[in-house]
Amino acid sequence: WATRGYLRSGLLDNQSPLSRHDSLLAVWNDSSLPLSVRQAARREAIWALVAGEIYSDARTELQSIFSEAVEDSLWAVVTLELVNLLDQGSPGKQGGTIDPLASHQRVVAFHDRLQELMGRPTDREALGTPAIPQSPILSSAYPNPFNSTVTIQFELPHSTVVRLDIFNLLGQKVATLVNEPLTAGNHVYRWNAESFASGVYLYRIEAGGFVQAKKMMLMK
Repeated sequence: WATRGYLRSGLLDNQSPLSRHDSLLAVWNDSSLPLSVRQAARREAIWALVAGEIYSDARTELQSIFSEAVEDSLWAVVTLELVNLLDQGSPGKQGGTIDPLASHQRVVAFHDRLQELMGRPTDREALGTPAIPQSPILSSAYPNPFNSTVTIQFELPHSTVVRLDIFNLLGQKVATLVNEPLTAGNHVYRWNAESFASGVYLYRIEAGGFVQAKKMMLMK
């Protein structure tokens, strides 16, 4: 943040994208400055080109960065992918109107490419082979603390009868969210506590031989 504050001091933000790029590039070329400041300046200079839709110049500078095999190489490769994507046309914008589907497809395409560059599976690959838990998993309630409505989520490794109850700190059951057979997978329930007093409550799950309880706080 200190580096960014240094770069953005003065009148840089009031310049045109190209003038801002040139000013930042002058910082990069100043060998008397700390290397971290110079590197940040070069990255900011490229973002100035992208903001001004000067994609050809941005592409040239990015290619020179990752060809140098320096610390910013991976950043340059990823940013080049984004520049190429933007250069095909503003995401989701066709004929002066916003196309939500096109925008979503472009974002997904860029994210998938980013995952590939980092050696990770894409979202579609990950979703194609969902992980099945070995035993039931009761997640933390959210939000917590909550005001009137809270979400409780759990996962099941196989089909079983599930009971999910809410208790106050006196051990009194104040609500039952589910009490029936459920299939394997993820399940989400919401409790509306609008008519209940503020305080700590317990939510308790029974699934086959699995029993677990967690705390949540209602604050009004």
